[in-house]
Amino acid sequence: MSITKICDFDEACSLWSFRLPVADVQDLAHVNSKYSDEFLVGGVSWRIHVQQRAEPATKVVYLAVHLQCLTQDPRGTFAHFKLTACNANPDQAKEKTFHCQFKKYGSAWGLHHFIELDRLLDPNAGFIDYATPEEGRFAYDVHSAKVSSVTPVVHIDALVRVMQPEADGTYALANLPNYSRRNAGPGYNSPGRGSMAGSISRGHVTSAPQPPVVAPLQYPYDETLCDMTFALQGDVGMKAHRC
Repeated sequence: MSITKICDFDEACSLWSFRLPVADVQDLAHVNSKYSDEFLVGGVSWRIHVQQRAEPATKVVYLAVHLQCLTQDPRGTFAHFKLTACNANPDQAKEKTFHCQFKKYGSAWGLHHFIELDRLLDPNAGFIDYATPEEGRFAYDVHSAKVSSVTPVVHIDALVRVMQPEADGTYALANLPNYSRRNAGPGYNSPGRGSMAGSISRGHVTSAPQPPVVAPLQYPYDETLCDMTFALQGDVGMKAHRC
């Protein structure tokens, strides 16, 4: 499915946006997984993986989102990345930052419970765009009449920095760019809102660090699906996983 490069920050760091039709999100109730088209960052091939996951205790259904590595490297691939479910109001976007090792082809990192499905698909919550494919335009008035050519979509951003090893084989944590989305909604081409590329080119990008989710060294290195606990700034724990 369609994924678009929004910006190159440097040769090892890019921002991409996965255009995911609402019909495909709903179809995850009947199929195991869906994937974005492949994209390249830092010479490494990636794709975004989504699936539907339910919390056994509460029965709440979530959209699971993962970044999957499709390049084989005997040393593994290290990446610092942020996944975002975009919202017309950027302050309401759902995002999470990771710093992970992808050990082999097909390894993936992300969250099973990235965002509640009911919240994502709520027409009043701001996550759904109404795209006209022929023009690439977007309308944000969720109460406006929709014509047959309008396709409701959600956008999953992937901001990815590929890490390069030091001479001793270790990896230093690098900062992700702190980009502004105040002039763009989820579609980045909304009439009257400007584009993401335009916002970036006008200098709304800084190098301010963001608190990452850092994988502790003791996590298991087998490639089976597993739940992981990551250390967050301020000693707050959260559940994340690799598959």
